[in-house]
Amino acid sequence: MTNALMSVMSVSDMEIRGSINIRSFLENFACFYHKTSPYVEEIYSRYLRSNLIISSDGCASIFTYYKYVLDEAELDPDVRDDLECENGIFIDTEMVHWCVSVSKANTGKGTFYVYCDDWAALFAYLSTIEEESEEFDVNVEFKIVNGYLIVNNEFELKLYD
Repeated sequence: MTNALMSVMSVSDMEIRGSINIRSFLENFACFYHKTSPYVEEIYSRYLRSNLIISSDGCASIFTYYKYVLDEAELDPDVRDDLECENGIFIDTEMVHWCVSVSKANTGKGTFYVYCDDWAALFAYLSTIEEESEEFDVNVEFKIVNGYLIVNNEFELKLYD
């Protein structure tokens, strides 16, 4: 099925169940988590945008974007012209591609936004599970229902259209 034929879903219409590999998630978002550190605070946008594409083979690809502040002193002058600049602050966008295994969902695509601090809390929650686990690779159950991402029926974060 091509993207053009996929139905477009709003967050409130999404009902997805599946699993997330913790190690993969933590590796993919390590740079993001570092940039949200109180000692670094490089994240510019308070919301992360995610584009979700669910295919018929039981996989979902998620492309998550966040904006962060660049150190002007370290910028190459040739790159400077290609960057977004707001109030004298140079901003770049990072994209993280990650996948989830889907056990229940319709094929489709959608876009949702997550509050930056909630995403950092999800990262910390998954880090704790990994640290406490005796297994090398751990998968956790997740679901997206009624505009919320719920992990292991314990951790919940709000998704926005």
